[in-house]
Amino acid sequence: MATAVAYLRKSKVRSSRDLSWQVQESQVRELAARHGDHELLLLADWDRSGRGGKTHLRKNYAELKRLIEAGETSVLYSYSLSRLARSTAEYLALAELCHKHGVRVRLCKEGEYDYASPGGKMTLTVLAAVATMEADLAAERARDTIAARRRRGDHIGRAAYGKRLEKGQLVDDPDHSAEDVVEAYRKAGSFHAAARLLNASGLPSPQGDRWTDTTIRRIVRRESPEDLQVAIRTTRRGSAGGGEQKLLAGLLRCPCGTTMTPSLQR
Repeated sequence: MATAVAYLRKSKVRSSRDLSWQVQESQVRELAARHGDHELLLLADWDRSGRGGKTHLRKNYAELKRLIEAGETSVLYSYSLSRLARSTAEYLALAELCHKHGVRVRLCKEGEYDYASPGGKMTLTVLAAVATMEADLAAERARDTIAARRRRGDHIGRAAYGKRLEKGQLVDDPDHSAEDVVEAYRKAGSFHAAARLLNASGLPSPQGDRWTDTTIRRIVRRESPEDLQVAIRTTRRGSAGGGEQKLLAGLLRCPCGTTMTPSLQR
């Protein structure tokens, strides 16, 4: 039986508390409810670009098109044209696919369009071209801004843990000390034990949630790589710090295909 489908997307997600998901989902569900669709199959590609060259990376967008082609979708809801795609060609290809299989498209921002009529096709083509131009202009402005910041000597990208950006320059962040993370690792003797120690201390993690082995390993590797070298040299099979052998796990393989576990001998 055909069902109503909602599709959400955002290119860049800054944090796990990003509000864009809540905004898109709530408005899409409100729109669907006004049309009597209270049960929705929700598909989303989060942290995925909508540009034509990267469409293959949107797995749920591919699933959306599969559902349309299989006749399992009655109506498609989304926040706006820009959430569905970022290229005129992809907009029109999706519209043609929906029209072919009798799927209505309802958008919170642009409304419902009728691709069956000549006027509807023209309207959608114009809207798609404008949306694509806006995306291209935004990308151009971003490139110009980054180039200007590089010439000025600004730091480009996110600040590493223990640092923060002030007027484009990296300065120490007293609330997020990378040295405290390294010291916890030295004291605990393993990434897992350091995570427990830091979680108990209340020191904020980069994401603001609980510390993990992976996060600590990344910070220690960047801030104090010599500590990792010491761990590699001193780790012994069966020792208390044996967990550090994971640093080399999977790198060595026997010609027979078996993964070899590194054992560092004296």
